[in-house]
Amino acid sequence: MYVGVRAGGGIGDEIEDPAGDEFEFYRIIFDITFFFFVIVILLAIIQGKRQSDC
Repeated sequence: MYVGVRAGGGIGDEIEDPAGDEFEFYRIIFDITFFFFVIVILLAIIQGKRQSDC
């Protein structure tokens, strides 16, 4: 039963391990900056403050 459940054939057999990719550093920087800007924009939309409201 245990070996049958762990049998291959899924997508995990086809995709490569992302560790050690040559563009890994750039991907990390992109992910962090994208996350930062999306959070800032979403917070600005949610708060809804205008420049004249201050």
